[in-house]
Amino acid sequence: MKTNASKHGLRAELSVCGKIVAFGSMAFTSTEQNYSQIEKEPYAILYGCKKFHQFVYGRRIVAQTDHKPLEAILSKPLSQAPPRLQRMMIQLQPYDIMVQYVRGKDLPVADTLSRLHSPHFDEECSLEIEFHVHSVMKSIPAVPKTPDNRSTGEIFQDSPYRTPRTPTPPPAANSESRNREDYSRPYVARTGRVVKPRKIMDI
Repeated sequence: MKTNASKHGLRAELSVCGKIVAFGSMAFTSTEQNYSQIEKEPYAILYGCKKFHQFVYGRRIVAQTDHKPLEAILSKPLSQAPPRLQRMMIQLQPYDIMVQYVRGKDLPVADTLSRLHSPHFDEECSLEIEFHVHSVMKSIPAVPKTPDNRSTGEIFQDSPYRTPRTPTPPPAANSESRNREDYSRPYVARTGRVVKPRKIMDI
């Protein structure tokens, strides 16, 4: 994976045996433009990992960058890294990455497209991240237990995943909260949070 960051944007390129598999670029916000270069470069690597998550997760990845100090910094333990980079390094923990320094002239595509970034929001990347989050949510213990729980089971009765035996009008006191509940998946989510059944309250 080859990455590069310029003043106004970043770019990541994924290749196998010298052949490009995928690439992407992103414009910096006004706040991100004020980042130092040592912050922008690992941000480009983080962007590449999230953008190509389905390709790189669980595999040994060589991340090539033209910023030589980054090679030494990311090889150190998290506790020894500069505080301003620790947040990005924590997000990189799930990936098996080896950072390799390469001269800028040997990264022509990444260097060029980091200056020709797209000014638009990357909706596809956002959808990929959302899909991954929902895939993880399906594995939590609340999924099989929710329908059998008395406190959440009544709410679950109205969801598309379960046909109610007898229609029950919703309580008036819960009318506002029910409008914020998500039934689109096999668990109950209220205001973006999963409703935890009583059976696993102490877990």
